[in-house]
Amino acid sequence: MFTAEEAVRLDVIDRVVPEERLLDESLKRAAELGAKRAATFRSLKKLLRQPVAQEMVKREEDSLREFVEIWYSDETRELTRNITFRN
Repeated sequence: MFTAEEAVRLDVIDRVVPEERLLDESLKRAAELGAKRAATFRSLKKLLRQPVAQEMVKREEDSLREFVEIWYSDETRELTRNITFRN
C-alpha cells in the first residue's frame, strides 16, 4: 500500500535495507532489542500500544452489544419463530 520511503516517513517501518542485507540487519536489530532491559521494554511497548488495545476492546464490546441487541430483538424473534426445517 505504501512505497518503502512512504512507510518510513509514516513510521510504519523503522528503515529500509537492501534485500541482500535484510537477514543480517534483522538479526542485528533483534539482538539490539533483546539486549534492552525487559521491564523497560515491556513498559514502553505497553504505553505505545495501550491506546490501540483499549480501542480494540471497546470496538469488540460495542460489536457484541450490537449483536445481542439485534439477536434478541422482537423483530428477530418473530423471524426465527417462523423458520421451518425440511429434510
